[in-house]
Amino acid sequence: KLGFFGFFANLRTLKAKFKAIVENFPPKESLPVHAIIVGFSDQDVEHFNEKEFTVSMEKFFTPYRGQLNSSGISFISVFVPSSSSSAPHLFTFRYMLDFREDPMTRHIMPPLVSMLEMDRLKMGFQIQWMPTENRRIHVFEASPLKKKLFTRNWDGKRLFARVPVTQMVKASTMVEDICTDYFRFGGPEFALMEATHVLESIISANGINKYRYNHILLACFFDVDYSGNDNDYIASVDWDDTTQLRQWQRKVFEYVRGRMDHDYELFAKQLKRLHVTHIEIRFQIRIQHKSKDLAPFVFRAFLDEPGNGVINIHL
Repeated sequence: KLGFFGFFANLRTLKAKFKAIVENFPPKESLPVHAIIVGFSDQDVEHFNEKEFTVSMEKFFTPYRGQLNSSGISFISVFVPSSSSSAPHLFTFRYMLDFREDPMTRHIMPPLVSMLEMDRLKMGFQIQWMPTENRRIHVFEASPLKKKLFTRNWDGKRLFARVPVTQMVKASTMVEDICTDYFRFGGPEFALMEATHVLESIISANGINKYRYNHILLACFFDVDYSGNDNDYIASVDWDDTTQLRQWQRKVFEYVRGRMDHDYELFAKQLKRLHVTHIEIRFQIRIQHKSKDLAPFVFRAFLDEPGNGVINIHL
């Protein structure tokens, strides 16, 4: 795979250099595997119009489609700075859409699109992206494809919130928390708090009964390095013994279950008020040790019907 990353003084310069950028890639590539990521500075960020920009860029890319296809370009991402109080705009134009933009992936880093499992949203629903001030939270309005009357006051619409979770503590602190069953207010809790705040603003603006059976997905990707950890439990683990590794994984499961139970108590009232009936947390933990690099540790945790006062955690 090849990639190009460049940042330009303005959009005019970017467009002038684009032909030369594409020519850096092989002229004949059988698969769309390469990427172009570019950005530019814009002095008038306060009056930036997203719709006008995407339409103008789609028109700009149209004459290049043949060359982009033959060069194996998978996607083109364009960064545009925004005001100092918010994250930059990010637009991705994909090979699968003839280098048109998909609003569902707007402001989402390309690697996160698959990690946040955006394709799952389209299963049984018509999806509409909803812009929010907090661009870390990706919210979508979902309408059932099969039209039917659900209740007298509700037509089946619901909200899906996708949130990437950042690692906020050191690896050694994370290990200590698991070993001592200490539940701190960390990355997942901050992400859940942000998600409920965004849902609160949408629901309060549209009426409390417009959206029900709302869904939150937290995507956690953590790196844990045990090499310098002096915890007695960790020091006693033989990383080549599969039985001991399973025991450690079981301890992680128990900790996750306990932490979710703890978090439910913190957010129960908000979840019930916002009609959140499903919370899913996807974990991908990369474990490293000085003696061995282990395969990524991947699992999911679910909290069903939390908004109705029912807690049913399963891993």
